[in-house]
Amino acid sequence: AKLDPEKGGAALLRRKLVGSLALNYLFSQSSPFYNRLYRQGLLNTDFSAGMDHCAGTLTVMAGGESREPERVFSEALAEIDAAVKDGLKPELFSRVLKSAYGSRVRALSSFAGLCSSMAEAEFGGYNCLDSFSVMESVTAEETLEFIKTQLRPERFAMSVIDPIGRGEAV
Repeated sequence: AKLDPEKGGAALLRRKLVGSLALNYLFSQSSPFYNRLYRQGLLNTDFSAGMDHCAGTLTVMAGGESREPERVFSEALAEIDAAVKDGLKPELFSRVLKSAYGSRVRALSSFAGLCSSMAEAEFGGYNCLDSFSVMESVTAEETLEFIKTQLRPERFAMSVIDPIGRGEAV
């Protein structure tokens, strides 16, 4: 999905953090969506979702292997629709927020990851270490608003890579 980008600075950092929380809430490997589709054999452990900021654009990408990619895509859109209609579950949002905070703390011990975060922040006009204070202020309501406004069906496209000679989507 192509998102409305922020120009840079603190607004970009916040957009990226809120978007990441929204994707983790909806599609992480601990989400109800992933676990339901994994149990049904529609997803495997290669499925992931994330955001990419490059050249003034902000995009959401999700991908993995499935024998029924169209069904996974429609289930993902249904998951977004359910979150919009029902709101975010407080206990699940709290768990996602704590997990994201912990992941950021653990990432500090990775020299390569820290260098990458610092370079990305430099080009984005923010300080990557500000992510901790920003994350503490993100609310479920703000995350739900991101889902409502940015993860709309008309913003999505789907690509299926079908290996030559296999005759089935992977």
